[in-house]
Amino acid sequence: MAKVTVAMTADSNFIYPLAISIFSYSQQAAGEIQFEYAVPSDWRKMLRQKEVDEVEKLVKSLNWSFRLVECPISAAELPRTLHISPITFVKPAYFDIADAEKVLFLDADTIAVRGWEDMIKFIDKNAIAADSEENMQDFELKWGSNGQPRGWYANAGMLVAKPDLWRERHENRWRSLMNDYRDHEFELLEQDVMNAALLGAVDPLPPEYNFRPAYGKKVENPIVLHYAGYWKPWLATPGLIRSLNPELRVAFGAYARVEKQFQAFVEGQSLSSSKIFWKEARRSVRGPFGLKAQKYNLRGLLGNIKRIFLR
Repeated sequence: MAKVTVAMTADSNFIYPLAISIFSYSQQAAGEIQFEYAVPSDWRKMLRQKEVDEVEKLVKSLNWSFRLVECPISAAELPRTLHISPITFVKPAYFDIADAEKVLFLDADTIAVRGWEDMIKFIDKNAIAADSEENMQDFELKWGSNGQPRGWYANAGMLVAKPDLWRERHENRWRSLMNDYRDHEFELLEQDVMNAALLGAVDPLPPEYNFRPAYGKKVENPIVLHYAGYWKPWLATPGLIRSLNPELRVAFGAYARVEKQFQAFVEGQSLSSSKIFWKEARRSVRGPFGLKAQKYNLRGLLGNIKRIFLR
């Protein structure tokens, strides 16, 4: 298989899950991988140099090539959601400058459980290939053309892209939309902006490459598990796991197994100098005695209760 270019991004809050994600993809990869850490021009406001260095060390220990790519966007002051960082706005900015013919852009809250590199073949006539997102009728009604069939809104967690075609068709439009982000009342950060630019001009990506178990939808033989939504497996607590739907509970178990494999890997000789860093990264994201994880999950549960009463 020809070399596959993979881009990902993460700020300090997502460094640990980024490492788990990279490790999972490496364990299911058969060919040569060029890894590109896409960051905004002001990345030092969102990341420490040490964190970038440790990601580079991890990537190279997995026999992947590494490149830090500074993208033409300042993200630190851009909008964010309760659980999504504004660093995700680098996705379209990365496509503006990427030099590979085809690239994959993968979210850091995903893991691979089977071979995934062939997803690059699903890009065809459009600049982006992605799986569709359900229950986005209001957005589609606002932005779609008259008579356009519903169901065109794309989930941006797993993307295949042709950067040249993206630049030709969508660069100016997404930049214009981004400048008026609040006026357009976007909510889902770069995903909304990209969908308003693409307007359904997306090649379909089979759902097994972007299985989102939080939605409770069954997918046979998933290839990539995407922990979309509020609940994140690296913040799991026993109480949370008991409350999850069956599909998500199984997916959390898969993440725990990959996490254990990663921890064994960093204990090995190839990354022994980094084991303290990754142990501290996990402790930082979960908090002492898991207190940050418990607080995060409690906030989510209270949010769910509030939404029920507001219906």
